[in-house]
Amino acid sequence: MYIQKNLLASLLCALFSTTSFGVGPFNGFYASVGVGGETLQVDDDTTVHYFISEFPPLIPGNIDLIYPDSPMVTDSSVTGGIALGYSNVFNQLFLLGVEARANFEGLKTTYDYTAHTLSPVDLVVSSDDSVKLDNDFTLLIKLGVVLQPKTLIYGLVGPTWGNFDTSTHVKTSFDGIPTNISESESQYQTGWLAGLGIEYLMTDHFSFALEYTHADYGTFDAVDEESKVVDVTPGSFLSVNDDVNAKTDSVLLRLTYYFSANPTKLMKN
Repeated sequence: MYIQKNLLASLLCALFSTTSFGVGPFNGFYASVGVGGETLQVDDDTTVHYFISEFPPLIPGNIDLIYPDSPMVTDSSVTGGIALGYSNVFNQLFLLGVEARANFEGLKTTYDYTAHTLSPVDLVVSSDDSVKLDNDFTLLIKLGVVLQPKTLIYGLVGPTWGNFDTSTHVKTSFDGIPTNISESESQYQTGWLAGLGIEYLMTDHFSFALEYTHADYGTFDAVDEESKVVDVTPGSFLSVNDDVNAKTDSVLLRLTYYFSANPTKLMKN
């Protein structure tokens, strides 16, 4: 923790040091808006667990049913967002910056599937699931190289937080006896984001950029629910665990306004 604090302090000191300001473009505080296309990719892994307290001629025990095929589903949509940041160019060549972003999406994946086992009992499980990404927030470090006189090539990396709405409706038939479990949840998931872009300074204040980013939110529980199955036998339970792995890929066009003028005529030839 002490080392991390020292590294962060060193980064901030270097970024905001008044003796290190460059004289070319892409310096200072800025605000930007972005619009483009984004794809959400979801992998799902669902496990259905039955505990049977008594079901003659069976003895008390467990039945686990894991879906044999983990479905991969995608959805693509228009996305947009805003950003605030600060960047500093060193030696008129290398750029270091920090940026905070908020993006707004309408991405939703839906999928349904059925699994069936005949041993030791006739158990049929069908599931209707959905995963929706509403918005995300990201803190980024921006590293770049200025190509004279007006072009910047940069990379982005940092943590991201995505707001996911998940919903699962599981229907089972246990030797003809139906059972239902429905669950929905809204939660922020932490992940990481990395990207590449190229930015062109059109005037002393305005720039235009083309950017690609990839975000990975890892695996999280969409549903972890247990229900008592009184129609089967007293004391029997059905539980459903639904794990979701989510990733996004986006291509954005960004328009940026630098609050301080960035005269390209000061760049060395």
